[in-house]
Amino acid sequence: MAGAAAFGAVGCGDDDDESGSTPPTAGTGGATAPATTTQAPRKGGTLRMNQTGDLQLNAGYPFVVAPPNRILPWLVHEPLIRYRKDVRNPELLLVDQFEYSADRTKLTVRLKPGVTFHDGAPLTPEDVFFSIDFSVNPKAYGVTVSGTPSQLAKSITGRKKVDDRTMEFTFDRPRWDMTGYFATLNIHREASLPKMLAGEALNGTGPYMLEKYTPGVGISFVPNRNWHLSAQEGGPYLDRVEARIFTDETAVATAFEAKELDVAFRLPGADARRFRDRVRKAPRIGGLFLGMVVKNPMLADRRVRQAIFWAIDRERIAKEVGEGFYPATAQIWPEYSPAYDPELDKPYYDPAKAKSLLQQAGFSQDRPLEIPYTQRSEASVLIVKENLEAIGIKTAPKLTETAVFINTLRQRQYGDFYVAGMNFSDPAPASALLNNFNIAIPNQAYQESPELKEILAKIGTVDPLGEEAKELYRRFNRLWVEDPWIAVLEPSGALDVVSDRAQGFDEYFIVPLQAPNFGRIWLKA
Repeated sequence: MAGAAAFGAVGCGDDDDESGSTPPTAGTGGATAPATTTQAPRKGGTLRMNQTGDLQLNAGYPFVVAPPNRILPWLVHEPLIRYRKDVRNPELLLVDQFEYSADRTKLTVRLKPGVTFHDGAPLTPEDVFFSIDFSVNPKAYGVTVSGTPSQLAKSITGRKKVDDRTMEFTFDRPRWDMTGYFATLNIHREASLPKMLAGEALNGTGPYMLEKYTPGVGISFVPNRNWHLSAQEGGPYLDRVEARIFTDETAVATAFEAKELDVAFRLPGADARRFRDRVRKAPRIGGLFLGMVVKNPMLADRRVRQAIFWAIDRERIAKEVGEGFYPATAQIWPEYSPAYDPELDKPYYDPAKAKSLLQQAGFSQDRPLEIPYTQRSEASVLIVKENLEAIGIKTAPKLTETAVFINTLRQRQYGDFYVAGMNFSDPAPASALLNNFNIAIPNQAYQESPELKEILAKIGTVDPLGEEAKELYRRFNRLWVEDPWIAVLEPSGALDVVSDRAQGFDEYFIVPLQAPNFGRIWLKA
């Protein structure tokens, strides 16, 4: 059976496989960039790239991927399936069968033959089972930080090893939301976990293997010559990948300008604009947002949160902070999502309406509302501060170190606002909502309205392309505006600046994590 829709069964057989200011074609997974060379790919060379912030290997990786760890699933670890070009049609990666039962209560998965980890060990059903167990209960393995993928993992009520390659999973009810879970479940060996947590080794199945990690300095990788996708992708082409650790993006841009880097990954618009003709853009997923803690008495009235939603000048943020690389939007859904609503791409900026809503709510405050944020968000936060104070809300932005911010956020300890990114790992709506700790209940904003609870309870039980699902998407998008707990500030795109020497950056996966296809990246002589 050929690969079927992502929301249905995926059967046997792999899928067939200036400016940069135009958005990527919806659902293509392609990059927008200057045309690449027609020269044939060559093997050899060292790709020099940035790693902004140090790795956080004790924060749930590889099953929770914090932003500082994003390059690892690009290079080292792989899930069973991935979204290459179309959210309706995942690509089989470590498996050659991924098939649901007709009633969606069971899933049969068969591993591809001959896949090995970097240490030479064969990929087995036990490795998949361990990966699931870790995502359900990371504390059992000495990790105290987890993300909401574990909530979907808990829906697996039974599993059976059929043979050395085949597994059968049973779910708690008919499930349409598990494809996204398996698309984000990076597979790891239990025996390798202690060394990974100590930063001594990473053991995956991907195109590159960890060579050396020096905390605070850099990370190097060498090719996996036994990569199971070499015949399909052509690579790995590079002799080495060197990721130099930086503490801020401006220093990354300076290093690229000095030709110390071949690629500057994930630059903010203010730095990327210096190299506009070298920018490559990945498909957008999610966005930078202002979280509003609804249990705070000053924010409990939905009219106050509506006022905040209407007070934010997103077009200004898109132009001044994003440098026009991505258009302004008020929604998390990318254009290729079934839940995408063109109405939510409108500005939603009306300070007079915002002031009126505050007056209706009788808003008052006895202190400024704190806005914790990390360095990368500062320019947007300053605009938000100005926007909110223009309607009568006093704020106190607080710059916070990234690791502290992430830990505090995951522990649900912020009490006023917070500004964070939402790069949800799966753009399929059901999985996106149920996997995301900013939306799934419990969430960081303590939004637990009956309407949200009902939407989340139903959304994974219906065909994501059917009329019931479409109505749930409409309800969620109404709730987004009428009882907001999140206000999108700017779309979560990905701006990479690529030198002429680096080739193969003409494809980005939708999942994992807007990743460039390192199986096809090579260097000119």
